[in-house]
Amino acid sequence: MMPVMDGWEFVARCQRVMSTSVPIIVVSATHEPERTAAGLRANGVRAVLPKPFDADALISIIAHYAPPAA
Repeated sequence: MMPVMDGWEFVARCQRVMSTSVPIIVVSATHEPERTAAGLRANGVRAVLPKPFDADALISIIAHYAPPAA
C-alpha cells in the first residue's frame, strides 16, 4: 500500500495537476485486480499490472503508449 495516499487519490491528483493527458500505468497488489482495474480505467488509467509484475509486460505497455520517436 502507498504510505501517503491510495491509487484512487493518486489518479485524481495527477488529473488535476497535469496540463496534458499523460498515460497512467498502475502497478497494484490489490486482492481484487479486476475490480480495481475497471475502476481505475474508468478514471483515466490506461493499464493496471498486478504485483509481482512482469518487466517485459511493463515495457510493452510503455512502448504502446509512448509517443513515436522524432
